[in-house]
Amino acid sequence: MVCYHIALLERLPEDFIQWLEAEDDQVIWRCFSERRLRPITKIADREEQVRQLTDMIGEAQALASRAAED
Repeated sequence: MVCYHIALLERLPEDFIQWLEAEDDQVIWRCFSERRLRPITKIADREEQVRQLTDMIGEAQALASRAAED
């Protein structure tokens, strides 16, 4: 099971992995489940992967911001 998750992470852009590792907000971490990331790993076009991850990051940050206001 661990090997599966490592293989998933290896298929994502390094910049995204570094960004996620630096995040300490659990709300943001919950937004990036294996279920949501798996389809992105199947995209061959790296630029499209980055676009989709950028959208997800924006959604996660907005959710975290709303959670912090509550």
